[in-house]
Amino acid sequence: MTRISILFVVLMTCLLASCSSDEDKYISEFPIFEDITFYHPDSKESSLKVGEPFVATAIQKQKGKLLNTTKYRWHLENASNATHKYKSSVVYDINSENPEDTIVIDAPGRYTLIFSAEYNISGQPNLHNYNVSLPNGMGNVAYKSSALKYVVTIRKKLIVP
Repeated sequence: MTRISILFVVLMTCLLASCSSDEDKYISEFPIFEDITFYHPDSKESSLKVGEPFVATAIQKQKGKLLNTTKYRWHLENASNATHKYKSSVVYDINSENPEDTIVIDAPGRYTLIFSAEYNISGQPNLHNYNVSLPNGMGNVAYKSSALKYVVTIRKKLIVP
């Protein structure tokens, strides 16, 4: 009787372990962002100038997984007349390229660029919230999850001379 009990416990453990690895492939994952970079669209220079367009790119270190309709929003704090041109909605699993915004700022100053992405998840949620600092202390990335959506918000400081 003892051998049957031990065999039963071993079989159940193996069964549960195999099920959990199968379920892992159905968990939606956040894209992991490492920074926002800036460049001039014609020259690819990284210098920012008043009145000239520049491209802000949210760089993904790791692509997300099982993410459906995604809404992007770019906003520049303290810049009342800045213009933005970006894709506001994509289906992430089909178009997972790094999000970009072409911006024109009309006055010199110190600004905070805010990028937010709201992902409708198509798999099982991985519920966790956390924050990560950007390189050189120039901002942060906040990851927030719920049962149906993931939200990523990046805040990046920039100076336009």
